[in-house]
Amino acid sequence: MDKLKPCPFCGANESDLDFRFAYATTFTKPFLFVGCRKCGGMMVDTNMEHCLNDVKEAWNKRAEGSETDA
Repeated sequence: MDKLKPCPFCGANESDLDFRFAYATTFTKPFLFVGCRKCGGMMVDTNMEHCLNDVKEAWNKRAEGSETDA
């Protein structure tokens, strides 16, 4: 699995990103997400047909178009 690219919102590196499968009472079902601990930016996916790799790939695609792309 490739590394996560920096946050497209603030440029935080992978050590500042949270990447996991989770369940919270705010959603009615489990979800996958990548979130930035510095700025709070996140990407959430509730489609359980996707896997963590799909979410990571989507985050990296979003990061590719940002000014903070490394």
